[in-house]
Amino acid sequence: AGVPLVSVADLSADEHVPAFLADGVESDCNSKVARYQTIKKFVVLPHMLSVEGGELTPTMKIKRNVINEKYKAIIDGMYSPGSARPSEPPQPRP
Repeated sequence: AGVPLVSVADLSADEHVPAFLADGVESDCNSKVARYQTIKKFVVLPHMLSVEGGELTPTMKIKRNVINEKYKAIIDGMYSPGSARPSEPPQPRP
């Protein structure tokens, strides 16, 4: 009757999820802002960002400096020539 519940890791590995999310980003976000403000690339991480993981503050704000350092390889890969998306689920740096 519905979609079975799966983990974030399972969703990040599913090849259909990025296309589904891209449709939502386009219709709900990109269509409402100027072209230079649009989301062009994104990666679905195999886990949620968390306070325990150091990515969020106790008030659930993103620690951008931590994100930039921890996911540097993933972010750099998104902007390297010819890379639309990583072919495997991304692994953060320890």
